[in-house]
Amino acid sequence: MFQKKEKEERFAVKSKEAFQGGDLAVLVDKQTGVNYLSFVGLSGSQPHPTAG
Repeated sequence: MFQKKEKEERFAVKSKEAFQGGDLAVLVDKQTGVNYLSFVGLSGSQPHPTAG
């Protein structure tokens, strides 16, 4: 009767690099086009918008 719509992901991983202290990823917001930097390491993760 009801069909569940599959939710499209809002963020896409543009690039990802692995470092000794963690991982650095560039994410793109598909709705706004804003690029975010995300660093995942020992202290956690928080995305930051980038200029440009």
